[in-house]
Amino acid sequence: MKKILLLLLFIISITGCSKEIVENKVEEEKTIPNGLIREKGEGNIYINTPTSIKEKGNIPILYTKEHEAFLHLGLQSDGIDNSKPSYIYIDEKLNSIERLRNENSATLTICDEEIKEGIHKVEIVQFDNDKTRGTPVLYKSCKYEIKLR
Repeated sequence: MKKILLLLLFIISITGCSKEIVENKVEEEKTIPNGLIREKGEGNIYINTPTSIKEKGNIPILYTKEHEAFLHLGLQSDGIDNSKPSYIYIDEKLNSIERLRNENSATLTICDEEIKEGIHKVEIVQFDNDKTRGTPVLYKSCKYEIKLR
């Protein structure tokens, strides 16, 4: 029974942490475009964890044990245009592509470097042509912190 559970967790961690995002059979850029510094566009994003949610500049904290294979973060969006896909980057690497909208919540699977102890940055980008090679029309960012128990 333990072997089956370990195998299942291994398979989930591999598929849940896959960075291979393909849309219309064209591989997307896996890193955030250069030059995005200032937020632009309408709406807001917030990270929440089981123990905290971002409030007035506080960084939400996610407590974990060492050697966790993967974890989940909550992503709240408010006022984001859902007519365009939102490319979600963590620490400048593409994590997922979501259709965010007003008062929406999504779950992000984080793994590898994204669950190392310290502060991590989540960035959302929407592009004018819905592809990562387009011009960014929306850029939002927030942070979360990982602490070991």
